[in-house]
Amino acid sequence: MSTKTLWKIQYMNLCVSQFAKANKMTQQLSYRYLREFKGMDFLYNMPMAEAFDTIYNSATYQKIKNKNTGLYR
Repeated sequence: MSTKTLWKIQYMNLCVSQFAKANKMTQQLSYRYLREFKGMDFLYNMPMAEAFDTIYNSATYQKIKNKNTGLYR
């Protein structure tokens, strides 16, 4: 699996996690909600440049590296 694909998976996982926290729901319910209302499609189809820009130019990158999120490498 390419590094680009791994970053995309980690980014989508982080988005699901943060959506769950913001709406006080489980990650499973968050994923189902986003999938049902096409949020996952939006994240999947988002241009990688925009996704990487979000990661590298915000606190999102630190959340990915945080061992508590389970998204660290």
